[in-house]
Amino acid sequence: MIRILQNTPGTISQEWHEDGDLVDPGPVTVTVTRADGTELVSGASASGTGAAARTYNLTQAHTLLLDVLTVTWVSGTKGTLTSVVEVVGGFLFSISELRAMLPDTKTAQAITDDQIKQARIFAEQALEDEADVAFVPRYYRETFSGTGVTTAMLRWPKVT
Repeated sequence: MIRILQNTPGTISQEWHEDGDLVDPGPVTVTVTRADGTELVSGASASGTGAAARTYNLTQAHTLLLDVLTVTWVSGTKGTLTSVVEVVGGFLFSISELRAMLPDTKTAQAITDDQIKQARIFAEQALEDEADVAFVPRYYRETFSGTGVTTAMLRWPKVT
């Protein structure tokens, strides 16, 4: 999963693998759909050549709302892959804050931004699962059946 800060642009990417090796998917198109089914992007061309990851740049308009975006990557030769992008209202810590906490400069330089982002997602999710509350604004949709009860128990209580 990828998390992008609300109201900011961000680059998303996808790789194609066969037997553990990167492969060239050829030309790839991208469709981005909001959680409510609205298409934000339809059949746009992704950037990238050869076996390199294909990328697409989401704009500030794409991330205006808290949301969960489904990204469909279509290759004419290697099939379709799907990824998820969560548009969030904040992070528990920034990349630079984590780098500053690392024990030495050599360690800080050896860790990539992408590795820090993945570790941040893991840490945020683990803390939220344990506390049963989201610590930053997030999109979440709940559906109720209307069985006649007068109380609705929400997954995430409102935090103000």
